[in-house]
Amino acid sequence: MQLLKESSADIILLETNVEKGAKIYGQVRFVPMNKSYSYSDINGQIHHAQAKDVMIAPGTNPHLFKELLSPKSPELYVGDGGW
Repeated sequence: MQLLKESSADIILLETNVEKGAKIYGQVRFVPMNKSYSYSDINGQIHHAQAKDVMIAPGTNPHLFKELLSPKSPELYVGDGGW
């Protein structure tokens, strides 16, 4: 988590099984996002991660963190996936 604190990331996104990981990841400020996120693959195809698999933690932008937790906010698009 120290490395994440030193990063310049607006938020930290974690794809995990929330049901199994919430207790341990909650200890380092991750909370379930309760919505999916999307990204593009190398071919430009959009993929969606299931909401049950997404947790976030605050980074350098607490406003964005709060906004993403709002049920009214749209799905988060994280851009091109290079992984």
